[in-house]
Amino acid sequence: MACVELRTEFFGIGGTVMTHEAAASALRQEYSPSPKSAHPLFLRHTILKKLEGFFHRKGA
Repeated sequence: MACVELRTEFFGIGGTVMTHEAAASALRQEYSPSPKSAHPLFLRHTILKKLEGFFHRKGA
């Protein structure tokens, strides 16, 4: 089961990342013997996508 949330705060990996522009983020239920093991990787990918968009808009 998965749902989509519109978020401006992303928790984890050394603290909270807050953005001015909201991002649609998928929240999924995991079926793994080690619960929440994929969340840090998903968060990294989300942050990288936001940074890529920022630098593309700035032309840097």
